[in-house]
Amino acid sequence: MPKVHRNCGKVESYNGEKLRDGVVRACRAVLTPLGAAEKFAEEVEGKVFAAVEEHISVTSRDIKRLAKNALWVYHPDAAEIYALEEAF
Repeated sequence: MPKVHRNCGKVESYNGEKLRDGVVRACRAVLTPLGAAEKFAEEVEGKVFAAVEEHISVTSRDIKRLAKNALWVYHPDAAEIYALEEAF
C-alpha cells in the first residue's frame, strides 16, 4: 500500500474510501443521483488504485490528477468540481 505525501507535509497511507467520498461529493455537487455517483466513485477509485498500488509513495497531487482524469470519462462536470475541491 503506497504512502501519500500531502501538500501540508503529512504522510499517510492510501485511503480509497477518502477518494471515493470526494468523488461522490463532486458528483452530487452537479446533481448526479446518489447511485450513479457511488458507481462512478467505485470505478474511479479502482483505476486510481491500479495506477498507484505498485508504488511505495505518491503525492496527493498525483492522486488528484489520476482521479480527475478517470472521472472525466464518466462525468466531465464532476471531474472539474473534483479538481477544484480543496484548491482554496
